[in-house]
Amino acid sequence: MDLAREVTNQVVMEYSVCGSVDSHLLNGNNFTKDEIREIACCCLLGLEHLHNHDVTHGVIHCEES
Repeated sequence: MDLAREVTNQVVMEYSVCGSVDSHLLNGNNFTKDEIREIACCCLLGLEHLHNHDVTHGVIHCEES
């Protein structure tokens, strides 16, 4: 068996100590433009990392409120 070619499936869910963006907004809180920029950049860097390592991900979306 060629371990370098072994295929595995893993399910990874989001986790944030501060809760989700959706829950933050539903609690009546807002984000500054700098905070929105930081969140978007971090999400895109994470996606870039996954794609650079040929990791397949599921649907990525925001909750509808």
